[in-house]
Amino acid sequence: ARWASSKSQNGGVHADELADLLRWCAALSTDPADLAGVVLVAAGQRWSALVESPADLREFTVRTFLQTTHAPVLASREDIERIPEELRTVLTAYDRLPKLQRAVLMLSYLDGVTNTEIAGIVDRTAARAGLELDHGLAAVGGDPYAVRAALDIATWHLPAPAEVNRAFQRHARTRARRRRRIGMAGVAVGTVAAVLLSIG
Repeated sequence: ARWASSKSQNGGVHADELADLLRWCAALSTDPADLAGVVLVAAGQRWSALVESPADLREFTVRTFLQTTHAPVLASREDIERIPEELRTVLTAYDRLPKLQRAVLMLSYLDGVTNTEIAGIVDRTAARAGLELDHGLAAVGGDPYAVRAALDIATWHLPAPAEVNRAFQRHARTRARRRRRIGMAGVAVGTVAAVLLSIG
């Protein structure tokens, strides 16, 4: 499947190219399709290069997640009732954490990234990244093995490509409208400036 509007956004995205992206989005967000749509729109023409480098795509995904000002609020993850109670408790607590703590926990316990690497990805000092990791782990129960298991199970429930496509189209339209407004504002500012110069 290819995304509509892909020629102007990212040159065409195949469903099989989404595997890594959806895995990280499923760990980070209760609405992975929405987050994946945001990442795809933000990536634009860089997508082809990003998908060739999983480490770069992971960093881009995490940074986009951290920079996103809005976050969909869902009652719970899809099919969470099927998860063993102990891990369901961990995952529910994880979803309530601040974004930075969710990101460092995911990077450390799901992907095994070192503290130094995490610091670079989240653009914090190693000490700050370590502190956020400790606080996040304590908030979800303090068991790193349970965190790893809970996040691993979360990545089993990936959104369908059609859901990602809808999110992509929605965010692409929003960005296009925003750019049109900015463009019109720029024209207005330019006109005012021209008028002021002529008066002066």
